[in-house]
Order: sequence, then structure tokens, then C-alpha cells
Amino acid sequence: AYNNGTNCIGFGEMGIGNTSSAALLMHYFTNIEIHNCVGKGTGLTAEGVKNKIKILENAWQLHYKNITSPLEALASFGGFEIAMLTGAILEAANLKMTIIIDGFIVTAALLVAHAMHKNILDYCIFSHNSNEKGHTKILSFIILKISCLFQPPPKASQTSAKPSSCNPPVIVIAVSIATIIAMFSGNSIENKQ
Repeated sequence: AYNNGTNCIGFGEMGIGNTSSAALLMHYFTNIEIHNCVGKGTGLTAEGVKNKIKILENAWQLHYKNITSPLEALASFGGFEIAMLTGAILEAANLKMTIIIDGFIVTAALLVAHAMHKNILDYCIFSHNSNEKGHTKILSFIILKISCLFQPPPKASQTSAKPSSCNPPVIVIAVSIATIIAMFSGNSIENKQ
């Protein structure tokens, strides 16, 4: 798409099985305690969340002492999907594209990318703040005061697959303005009132 003139790309992820990886990466890069990073994911009970926290604390203890770089943190905790997202976000920033970050998992991938490329936030727009427990905390860590463009309705899944969440108003407005300007330019209307 970039080679065909696209300068905006959005990343989203359903989060099935990836909230655990995202929580560990969040803990590693933010130093926020694991229990504050872990949420219900796709619908765990309170007991399920407690068990998830125990499992993630054990995984943390097993790996954290050997991690000396963001890439090693990604290799230890990230999984294939988050690794792919991190690489794609880095490449999009390298191409100076506008990057739409959608949801908890992608924001965790952005944490890794940010550790590797400090200016990456210059290219990012956050599409929404999900209902996953750690998402607001990551956003607060990345940007002291985040004003997300889309808030999911109550009981929405952690990342909303609805078209409105993939089309943040600022992007829609920008495309509309560019389209109108192109129409005026193409019809020689620029000097008319």
C-alpha cells in the first residue's frame, strides 16, 4: 500500500490469547506491577484473573533476569503476533507513515517499538481506549494525558471491530478535507467564492 501512495496504516488485534503477553511487556517497559497490568482478556472470571496473574508472575520470574534489551523482552514475552506488530510499526515509522494504534495488544507492541525508536510517537494516533485493565495505564505511561478519539461502549470487547473504531474522526475529517480540496483544484474553483 505504501508504494501506491498510502501514508496511513492502522494496526489492530483481537487479543485472543495475547493479553497475557501484552501484560508482561507492559510490566517490563513500565514497571507497573503485574497485577495492575492483567485484565479479563476475553472474559475471565475473577478467579481466572487471579490464576492468570500467578502464571504471569511465574513466567516473569523465569525470564526477566536474562533480558538485557527490548528485543530480548519481545522474544521472551511477545509471541509471534506482537513481534510482527512491533516490526510493522517500526517500518511504518521508518516510512514516516501515520500509524493508528488500536487496542491493548497493539499498544503493548508500541511500547516495544518505542524502546527501540524514541521518536515513534510522532507518527502515532490512538484510536480508542479499550476496556482491558492495563490499556489506560499504558496510554498514560506513553503520553501523560491521552485524549483518545474513540471510547468503546460499555461491555465492548477489548478491541472493537466496529468500523467506527477503525476510522477515527480526525482521519475521516482529514480525508474529507483532502477530497474537497482535490475537487476544487480539479474543477478550477480555487479562485471562486
